[in-house]
Amino acid sequence: MIAPDAVVGDVHARLAFPRRLGQRAISVNDRLGEKRRRLKVVFPERIATHCTEQIFHVTDQGLICRMDYSAPVAGGAPTAHYLYDHKEFSGIKVATKRRAVRRNADGTAIHDPVFVAIDISDIRFS
Repeated sequence: MIAPDAVVGDVHARLAFPRRLGQRAISVNDRLGEKRRRLKVVFPERIATHCTEQIFHVTDQGLICRMDYSAPVAGGAPTAHYLYDHKEFSGIKVATKRRAVRRNADGTAIHDPVFVAIDISDIRFS
């Protein structure tokens, strides 16, 4: 079970993410013809998130399509967390499908098995 304050902290981290892009871009990544920026972000300890250091893969449209991290709650296993099928809810774009898989030492994803699968059909912001 996820503690409610952890969820709130994680949502805050995601909504506050654009302000934190003062972090440096690591590289431009070409994968299947799609250009993505990889941004390394270090969150302050006061913000609850998967882990303090993460790498965000951002599309040319400004959408987060993957996050790389090693979450302490998962034993620190290197994880590639994919976000896709973005839809708009109350004017906010949200990835409605999420898949978390393990990563190899070189950063490539191991797509099977999927450890976390989340499908979202409706969101209401208040």
